[in-house]
Amino acid sequence: WHGAIIPVTPQSLRLDVRQRRPVRTIGEVQYLSTLPLSYPLQTGIVSTDYRLVRGGLTDLSEQLVRGDLDAGPISVIHYLRHRHRFERLANLSVSSWGRASYGVLFSRTPVGHPQSQVVAVPSKNAGSVYLLRSLMKDMYGVEPTVIEKTGSLEELLADPGATMLYEDDALLASQQVPSDVEVWDMGDAWWQFTNTPLIYMLW
Repeated sequence: WHGAIIPVTPQSLRLDVRQRRPVRTIGEVQYLSTLPLSYPLQTGIVSTDYRLVRGGLTDLSEQLVRGDLDAGPISVIHYLRHRHRFERLANLSVSSWGRASYGVLFSRTPVGHPQSQVVAVPSKNAGSVYLLRSLMKDMYGVEPTVIEKTGSLEELLADPGATMLYEDDALLASQQVPSDVEVWDMGDAWWQFTNTPLIYMLW
């Protein structure tokens, strides 16, 4: 994990810049990489009037877009689509220079195989899905077929044969992946292709 952490104070959480109202609800992604930010809020080190709402990054991003949350993490793709509505905290992100196990593709067939590849994902709205399609098209000239499906790594590798997992789930799966399965880390692929860091989420 590489990122910059800025001090979190009651004053920095007091106002929602979009509507100039007190911050009442803050999204919290339960990933290890976000612990430096969430820990002060969980333990009361930052004491202010708010409620933490826990969930996955895609779900929390969509809640921010709908206005159900006042502040919190947002995927890059959601931010880019609605950036006129949000005030971004400067110098704060979850990003990587290479392999990070934030978004990892596990596949029984070689990545980039000319034959159309079907990939199971927890949500088709996730920013990593857009990244997967973009990288495979730019690097190999192919575009995968993406379906929403959940299950164990073994189940998803049996049908449809490939799956993309995120952060903690990806880290766990990487430790027990069968030898005949190809592992493609999005952060590593992005670094090899662009020689720039990959930003996963913003606040």
